[in-house]
Amino acid sequence: MSAGDGELRVPGWLWAAFAATVVLEVVVPSGDGGGHHGELPWWHTSPGFFAAFGLLACWSLVIVSRLAGKVGLQTPEEEAEGDAPGVGRGTH
Repeated sequence: MSAGDGELRVPGWLWAAFAATVVLEVVVPSGDGGGHHGELPWWHTSPGFFAAFGLLACWSLVIVSRLAGKVGLQTPEEEAEGDAPGVGRGTH
């Protein structure tokens, strides 16, 4: 499943399963919402809304995580006062 250059390759059957669920989400009617009475909100009756919402939420999580990693995790290390250069970084 893993490519030689460090990238993770997604198998073809997984892409096919993903495509099938997207098609089913758009084609199959949403029904009555599980027995709720009265009018349903527009997002419950829109075909493909939850597939698009899930994709957008996933992309948002990835982007926010990458930004947080760049801002908070990949900051340059500062040397404490009085330390010799390189001390404490495994360069003994």
